[in-house]
Amino acid sequence: MALLNLDIKRAKKILGLQPKPFKFEVIAAPEKKFEETIVFVPFFFGKKEHMKRHVEFVNELGYDAAVFTLSVHKKFILSKIPFDSELGWGLKHQWTREISEVLDKIPGNKIIFSFSNPTSSALEAMALRKVKDVRALICDGGPFYDLLKCNWNYFTYEYPMGNLPKKLAANFVARTIWTPKHEDELHRDLSALPARFPILSIRGWKDPLVPPSAIEKAFRAHSHLDLDVLNLPDGKHLDGLKNQAEIYRPKVLEFLAFHSKKI
Repeated sequence: MALLNLDIKRAKKILGLQPKPFKFEVIAAPEKKFEETIVFVPFFFGKKEHMKRHVEFVNELGYDAAVFTLSVHKKFILSKIPFDSELGWGLKHQWTREISEVLDKIPGNKIIFSFSNPTSSALEAMALRKVKDVRALICDGGPFYDLLKCNWNYFTYEYPMGNLPKKLAANFVARTIWTPKHEDELHRDLSALPARFPILSIRGWKDPLVPPSAIEKAFRAHSHLDLDVLNLPDGKHLDGLKNQAEIYRPKVLEFLAFHSKKI
């Protein structure tokens, strides 16, 4: 019987029915110059290894960096979508809890550096924790409205679907799995941030997945925020540090330095 149970557990893991254990790690700067830790929230299907270029960048500046992989599987099963009694239905809320866990376990003040749609989970985690020890937010390629349109772009360019019916079905399932009230919840969480909370929004003008207009819509009703925008004229989706470093690096450096405390 014990052997049978072991085989069932192994089969569930292979099929994607069980999330992998959630872990994070802190990568220390060679010479720590600032009190804050930069917490990186990866993009959809992103892994902590994908943060390597950004981690090296902030480590060079003198910041410790926290990285992790959000628990997700490419084989979505509707019956396994997480439900949180407080936050509701959807993968977004599972990620909110994981981001909150990381923030709770890292001592001292933090600056969040998030990518694409998971920025919505980061904002929900910040609102859930009353912002608390988060000093600022850098968001690259998100958050955004027009989720159905951006998902459509994803299934067109990033993960192409074979035909129109498949693409329509995939878009519906992706929206359902994420959270049915994406725009309402995003508006709520941005509204919960305190007045003059600093945000650096990074937008690629040639982004085929998330047009700058979708990001602009998310922030339009939130004039209480201290919003700074970095426009990348030749930027695509999340490629700024790689392909436009001469614009990306100095702006991010300036923002971080202004909202950090030197040791």
